[in-house]
Amino acid sequence: MAAIPLPIPERWWNTVIDALGRNIRYLRLSVTERCNLNCLYCSPAKDDPATLLKPDEIAKCVSIMVKLGVDKVRITGGEPLVRRDLEEIIAKLTAIDGIDDLPMTTNAVGLDLRIHDLVKAGISRFNISLDTLDRQRYKEITRVDGMDSVLRAVDLGLQLGVNVKLNAVLIRGVNDMDLPGFMEYVKETPVQVRFIELMPIGSYGEDNQDKVIHPEEVLAQFPELKPIGRASGGVATVYKADGMAGSIGFISPLSHAFCHECNRIRLTADGRIRPCLGDNGESDIRPYLNDEAALHKAIYDAIYHKPTGHHFQDGFASNRDMQHIGG
Repeated sequence: MAAIPLPIPERWWNTVIDALGRNIRYLRLSVTERCNLNCLYCSPAKDDPATLLKPDEIAKCVSIMVKLGVDKVRITGGEPLVRRDLEEIIAKLTAIDGIDDLPMTTNAVGLDLRIHDLVKAGISRFNISLDTLDRQRYKEITRVDGMDSVLRAVDLGLQLGVNVKLNAVLIRGVNDMDLPGFMEYVKETPVQVRFIELMPIGSYGEDNQDKVIHPEEVLAQFPELKPIGRASGGVATVYKADGMAGSIGFISPLSHAFCHECNRIRLTADGRIRPCLGDNGESDIRPYLNDEAALHKAIYDAIYHKPTGHHFQDGFASNRDMQHIGG
């Protein structure tokens, strides 16, 4: 069920509490729809130069969101690394007073060549999408031979003292056989590997929900994993085993929904605010880019009317694929 429009309170100018009382502090900022991989569950897209937000426009929108209380901005895509002006975007965001955390989600192909510049520009940490540690399977999933570059980026990040997490979408019959390899990896490597449920977005995700693997199945296979709580400021439930250098996390929006405490919104590369991944409601804020007061109100309005929760359990069909929405 779509959110019911409600009157906006008079305090709208300096608050970011939505209609349900959730404190929206986390922006997932997509800077491109393009990607340098062609993963089996996510087809690459192309940016429309006419609608792609420019660095100054991104900074203007984010600055207003920060005034409204957002203090964490995650750069996503598509693949952020395909934007040649990525460092410029990061520098502009770093200059905004009030952003406490500026992480980036990336597939890390080519990150090893740019990681020093990105960290210098202001990136605080990296979430790296890596669905397997098997080189042949990596090529089968991504259609690119890029795993060496990814692993070099992980090592460089750790050498720089930057927090690195790995995100793996678990798919039955595709990469679930790699679970033992991931467990061995975190025994020796101080990273968190987070297993994410396959979302029913896009044709592959919608058609393969029978291949979703839930946390309970993994935990039954590895009983040595013990819960250590929730990730700080995040939604992952985290587990460790004795002697493990890293940790294992689970992000399970399907089997363990966290809508009641969701504090995030998305800004797409083409200037649309999407308050909920599992709801097709979006607000185009591009028409207001030249009127700061109108832009401020449009952003607040989109946040205030954030839906109660996602609709995946109701057979929801997204009107856009993940690369268009932003990861």
